[in-house]
Amino acid sequence: MSTGWGIQFWSTATGAAIGEPLQGHSEWVTTVTFSPDGTRIASGSYDETVRLWSAKTFTVVGEPLRGHEGTVVSVAFSPDGACVASGSKDQTNRLWDAATGSPIGTPLVGHQRGVSSVVFSPGGKFFISGSYDNTIRIWSAATGAAIGEPLQGHSGIVTCVAFSLDGTTFASGSWDGTIQLWDSQTFTAVGKPLRGHSSGISCLAFSPNATLPVIASGSWDNTIQLWDPKTGAAIGEPLRGHTNRVNSLAFLPDDSQLVSSSDDMTIRLWNTAVGAAFGEPLRHTNDVTCIALSGDGKLIASGSDDNTIRLWDAALGIAVGAPFKGHRDAIQSVAFSQDDTIIASGSYDRTIRLWKSTTGELIRELIGHDGSVDSVAFTPDGTQIISGSDDETIRRWNVTTGGLVGGPLHGHDAEVRSVAVSPDGTLIASASQDRTIRMWDLKTGDPIGQPLEGHGDDITSVTFSPDGTKIASCSDDKTIRLWSVKTQAMIGNPFRGHHGSVMSVAFSRDSAFLVSGAYDNTVRVWNVKMGFEVCEPLEEHTSAVASVACAPDGIHIVSGSWDQSVRVWNLAGVLAKGTAIGSPAANANDVCPGPGPNTAAQYPPHLFPKQTFKMRDGWILGPNDELLLWVPPVNRSGLVHPSSRSRVMGVTHITELDFSNFKCGTEWTQCRKPMETE
Repeated sequence: MSTGWGIQFWSTATGAAIGEPLQGHSEWVTTVTFSPDGTRIASGSYDETVRLWSAKTFTVVGEPLRGHEGTVVSVAFSPDGACVASGSKDQTNRLWDAATGSPIGTPLVGHQRGVSSVVFSPGGKFFISGSYDNTIRIWSAATGAAIGEPLQGHSGIVTCVAFSLDGTTFASGSWDGTIQLWDSQTFTAVGKPLRGHSSGISCLAFSPNATLPVIASGSWDNTIQLWDPKTGAAIGEPLRGHTNRVNSLAFLPDDSQLVSSSDDMTIRLWNTAVGAAFGEPLRHTNDVTCIALSGDGKLIASGSDDNTIRLWDAALGIAVGAPFKGHRDAIQSVAFSQDDTIIASGSYDRTIRLWKSTTGELIRELIGHDGSVDSVAFTPDGTQIISGSDDETIRRWNVTTGGLVGGPLHGHDAEVRSVAVSPDGTLIASASQDRTIRMWDLKTGDPIGQPLEGHGDDITSVTFSPDGTKIASCSDDKTIRLWSVKTQAMIGNPFRGHHGSVMSVAFSRDSAFLVSGAYDNTVRVWNVKMGFEVCEPLEEHTSAVASVACAPDGIHIVSGSWDQSVRVWNLAGVLAKGTAIGSPAANANDVCPGPGPNTAAQYPPHLFPKQTFKMRDGWILGPNDELLLWVPPVNRSGLVHPSSRSRVMGVTHITELDFSNFKCGTEWTQCRKPMETE
C-alpha cells in the first residue's frame, strides 16, 4: 500500500506493518503492484516516474523510469514479468523493460484525456487501458499498436479495468456508477451494465477462483460489492466498514481473503472463506422453508420461498458461496447425500434438482411429479432419492441416471408432505394430509401393514430414529407422536406443548432426544423416553419455525424459520442433563419479581443464563414480560445475550446485552403508551 510518498508492507496474517515505508518517490505514490513471481514491485507517482523495488530486500532497484509528462496513475506487470506497462495523466501509455528499466518503443498515443488504469491480459498478448475520455483501448503488447477502435459504453470516466483469471472476460468500472463486462476475443460488451453502487466505481478485482469467479468493486459510496460475473447479479449486501472512498482491491492468491484500502487511511481484510459471501447479514430474501445438515455437521443447506438454496458454515456462521439458483418456484425440501457431495432439492415447480455441494453446479433435473415436490430423502447407500409430492405419490429415483426406479407408490388420499428412509435402507415412511403415515418396502415399493392413524389433522413431517426402532411424526393438530417401527403401534401419549402447528421434527444422533419446530415461533426439545420438555422453549425466532435438524456432536441443533433466518443453537449441558421443565434443576433461582412502582430493580446475573431475553417490537422484556429497554432496528439483526443459545447464520456483526449490572424502574416505560394507541 502507498502511504504518502512511501510504500508500506503489511502482514496479512497479523495486520501489522512490516518494516519502514519504502522511500524514493519525491511526491505522492498513486499505484503499486507485485510482479507475477512476487519478487519485485512497481510503483507510480505524482512525480511522473515509475520505480521498481525488491520485495525481498525492500530496496529500490535501479533508477527511476522517466518519460511521462504527467502523474503516473497505474502500473502493471506482464504475465511473464518481463515488461511493465504504465498509464499517465499525460494521455499516454508506456512499456518498460522490467530488467533494465529502459523504455520499449515510443509512448502509446490514442486517448484524448488522461489514462486512469492499465492491465495485461492473462495471456500477455495485449493490454487494455481505461481513460478519462470515457473509453477503453486495447494495445498489442508486442508492437504497442492500438487494436481496433476505442470501446465505448460508459457515460463517465473509465476509472478501472480488470481481467478474469481465465482471460475470457474483462471488466471496466466508471464514474457513471456502473460496471461493464467485455468479451476479450470480440471486444464487445457482454450483457447489461452492473448497477448497485450509489456513486462512481473506483476499483475492481476478479477473484482467482476459476470455478466460482467473483468480481469485487469498490466505490466512492465507501462500500465494496461482490458480483457474479456469469449472471451479473450482486452477491449479498454491500461490505460496509470504510468511511471514505475505497481506492484499491486485491484478492489473496488462495481466494481466502479480500484486501481493501481507502481514503479513510485504513486497510481492511475481508474473510471470503474460500468463496463465501460475507459482510452484512446474508439471509434469504423470503421464508426459510427447509434445512439439512451435512453428515459431518459442518455445513447447513437451507431452502427458501425465494427459490434459492444456500450453504452455510455451521461453525463460522457465514454463507458459503453464491445461492444455488435454477428452481422456478419455492424450495420445499433439501437433503445431503451420505458422502455430502450432492444436495437434492424439491420444489413447488414440480421438479427435483441435484447439485454439487462444493460448487453449486447443477448435476441434473428430475422430472416426473405432477405436483409440488414437498420432501426428498437419500437412501443410506446414496444410490436413490425418495420424493413425496402434492400429486399424492412417492417416487424413487436413480441418483446416477436420474431415471425412475419402478412406478409411483400409490396409497395416500391427499398430498404427501414428508418422506423418510430407515437407517438400514429397507423402509420408507411417508406422511400425508390424509392424516396417516404409511410404511413401504423400499426395494419393491409394496406397502407394509396398515396406515398409522392417530393424528387429528394433517401430518407435516415424519422421521426415523437413528437406531431404527421408532418413527416420530408431527401435525397441524399441535402434537408430536412416536410409533414403533416393529409393531406400527403408537408409543405412549402425544407430546403436547406447542401452541401452533408442529412443522418439523428431528431426532438427536443417539435417539434420546427429539427436537421440534412449530408455527408458534418456538423450537422445543423433548426427552424421547419420558415425553417431557428438557428445557424452556427456544424463542428467538420471530416467525414460524419450518424446519429443524440435530448436529452429530450432540450439542447443536439447527432451525430454519419464516423470519428468513437460519439459527444454530448450542444446548451444551441441556441435552446431556435431560431434566424436565418444572424440576428443581431446571428452574432453581429463575424467579425474580418485577420492580414495583417507582422503584429500581437489579437483575442478577443468574437470571438470564437459563432464560434468554425476549424481544417484541424492539422492546427487551424481562422474565415477567416487563419492559426493560428498547433496541434500535439497526442493532436487532445480530442481537444476542452473552448466554444466548443461538447464532443467526450470515450475521457477522454481533450486539451483546449484559444484564449483570442492569437496573430499571417503571416510570420511563410509560413512553410506550402513545405507540400502543397509534
